[in-house]
Amino acid sequence: MRPDSSGKPPASPAGNDEDGMTECTFLIGSYMRYQSPYVWLRSGTLQGISSADRDNPLKLTTTTEWPHHKAKAWQVIAELVSVTANPRPKNPFAIDFSQLEGLGATRRMLVSGGLLAFLSEISSVSAGLGPADSLILEDLKKLSEIHFEALMIAAEALQTIK
Repeated sequence: MRPDSSGKPPASPAGNDEDGMTECTFLIGSYMRYQSPYVWLRSGTLQGISSADRDNPLKLTTTTEWPHHKAKAWQVIAELVSVTANPRPKNPFAIDFSQLEGLGATRRMLVSGGLLAFLSEISSVSAGLGPADSLILEDLKKLSEIHFEALMIAAEALQTIK
């Protein structure tokens, strides 16, 4: 992954962003004029990216091949997770189920429903994330169970209010 120095896309000045040692923040933008999405490193450090290169968009496979293969936003995110996480995750969309367990029933129902919709979309149009495909399906199954359990609890709570 290298900055795109062609000068074609607009710069995204990173002067005021703070550097982090363990996290990276990205700006994903798309401009009608350039008819392609671009990704800039906003904070953090990536191997091969100097502070002088931060104003230039990164060269990612998903954005470079955009004219020939229109990637989905989630594919760009999957690539970012895969190139920045060390070790590289088997599933860039792995769910942290402990976070869901810490939520109240209503919030857990809403969050799990949103995650179900998102992962279902990825699963149904997957461009072949390889081993991640089966891991996403496993997460979908567990999310469905959590969602319907939370839905039943929320429905019971509504019945007691009436």
